[in-house]
Amino acid sequence: MREIFVFFFIRWVLLTISDLSFFYHKSLHSLYCLVFSLVCRPVSFISLVLLIAIAYSSATIQGQQIKRKGIQKYIARIKEYGRIERRHSSFYIGLYGQTWVNFKDVCMDLVTKLMKLNRNKCKYYQQGLRAMRLIESVL
Repeated sequence: MREIFVFFFIRWVLLTISDLSFFYHKSLHSLYCLVFSLVCRPVSFISLVLLIAIAYSSATIQGQQIKRKGIQKYIARIKEYGRIERRHSSFYIGLYGQTWVNFKDVCMDLVTKLMKLNRNKCKYYQQGLRAMRLIESVL
């Protein structure tokens, strides 16, 4: 019975994360191996399932809050006219919002120096800073 649950759980996880570009074939294979190795240890397996559920829920809730504030366009493309499906899920938006904030810490000095060189882009720079503050308030 546990093997059937594991199979469907792994299938659900893979379908959920399949639209993320940073998961490659090797990563998915190693995820399979990890989960199947944890099947032998039920406590570890339950902990892994709980950890994945919490992380997924957290990223999804943050993505929904970012969408409600109307700053999704700074993180990912929004739904285009004539497109039936959304381009990115709330999970994707929340996950990449966190990545965007982490990247800001790395390159803030460089961007400030570039803005001093090119004054006509300051308006867009200010818009980006405002969006960053709003995203940080969500996270």
